[in-house]
Amino acid sequence: MASTVFINFRGGIINPTTLFNIMGAAQKIKVLYARFGLRQQLLIDMEHFSLPTFTAALDQLNVSYEVDNNRFPNIISSYPAEDVFIQNSWLSENIYRQLLDAIDYNPTVKVNLCDFNQSFTPMLTGNINWIADAGNPNYWHLFIRFPKTNVVYEWKQLTHSDSLPTLTKRIEDTMLAKSSEFIDNPQADGDALFATLSLTDINMQPAAKNAVLPQFNLPYYEGLNRYNNKYWLGIYRRDEAFPIAFLKKLSKLCINIPNVQLCCTSWKTIMIKGIEEQDKEKFKSYVKELVKL
Repeated sequence: MASTVFINFRGGIINPTTLFNIMGAAQKIKVLYARFGLRQQLLIDMEHFSLPTFTAALDQLNVSYEVDNNRFPNIISSYPAEDVFIQNSWLSENIYRQLLDAIDYNPTVKVNLCDFNQSFTPMLTGNINWIADAGNPNYWHLFIRFPKTNVVYEWKQLTHSDSLPTLTKRIEDTMLAKSSEFIDNPQADGDALFATLSLTDINMQPAAKNAVLPQFNLPYYEGLNRYNNKYWLGIYRRDEAFPIAFLKKLSKLCINIPNVQLCCTSWKTIMIKGIEEQDKEKFKSYVKELVKL
């Protein structure tokens, strides 16, 4: 029998030291491959008898995980595309990180944080979908896709970044408390949802107009590419299986070059951003090694 371990990387941001340690634990139980999921998470398949050893190692590393279920779907974001495919936006790396840290619990509904001027990360695949407003720095449009339905509701208010984590939690709590109204109900009503919420402490303002969502256009996301005065590297596997040995070596390289940023995307790929000119040959050699595996 096989089990799958799910490990979330919030917003697609991977700490290379954490990945290195996870890969080391996987090697010890002789796992050969890992996968990345649509919600920017790591999936590792293993024989059931190896599970206690591996999860004990994750516990020691203080890495959160789930086994054979995904009760806490990862918070995904367009951070991997920031500065690469997204230009001239107020939504910076610091703001992504602050928001991801401020949502200080594990949502049981799907939460997306996306910039307005991109289609690299799908915007409306979550249940609570925050989309940065184009004209108001630190304000967000909100789209609710009610769980287990195709009902999508756009709220008529913009929410400030400071209030985004609080409102996210209140929306989820209300959905769960009134599940018959808002979960698996084709008649789910967005106005009714917001009528039940306490909003007096929420920093918000009326939206001057509805959000304008870009047409889907998936950019090329593989290979070593130049942007601004740096490089980014996208790595894709046709079978979606990344060798554990390769990921361990790659994460070690990212540890030794501290300015680079390691990410996973919604397309089951990984991306390294911020590669300087003097370091690009090091990453090229790792990609050549991957081709041989």
